[in-house]
Amino acid sequence: YYSPRHRMSFFYWDGAKSLPTLVHELTHQFFEEWGGEESGFDSNRDPGFWAVEGVALYLESFSMNKIGGTAVIDIGGWDSLRLQAGRYRRLHDQYWIAWDEFSHFDGEAFRESKEIAAWYSQACGLAHRWLDGSEAEFAQFTEYLRAVYAGSGRDAARALIKDADALRSEYDRYLLTSWR
Repeated sequence: YYSPRHRMSFFYWDGAKSLPTLVHELTHQFFEEWGGEESGFDSNRDPGFWAVEGVALYLESFSMNKIGGTAVIDIGGWDSLRLQAGRYRRLHDQYWIAWDEFSHFDGEAFRESKEIAAWYSQACGLAHRWLDGSEAEFAQFTEYLRAVYAGSGRDAARALIKDADALRSEYDRYLLTSWR
């Protein structure tokens, strides 16, 4: 758990299987403390919680392989385990929360949802879609994430997405074709 109030992460280490959780929580700490200024983001009340969790899920999706004496780390990508859950929920279950609603949820809404796993899957999938996209899409998402951490997530969501129906179509296309 990362505590913004204490500016500290807390872990219960259980060997290598704890590594994805470590990366996830340290991602929160990194973005919360990035730039040395106090974050304007209140995870309980500010919109954009999906992006904060989405980027942490993206970074925890790493895989590491050794080639000779070199460790090769891959982050994100088509075969990420977390993305598979998002892909299944969207393509098989046809699960989708409309952007205007989803982008405005705060942490309290996420934690109180009976569909929390599906919400996290959509957050993870959307983060993958932007971070694995073109340089322009990557820059768009990171600018949005910066605005969320500055406490301006509501306005930034409108700037990130102009056409919510197009987003759903682009997301579906990403989930179907990203392996190519």
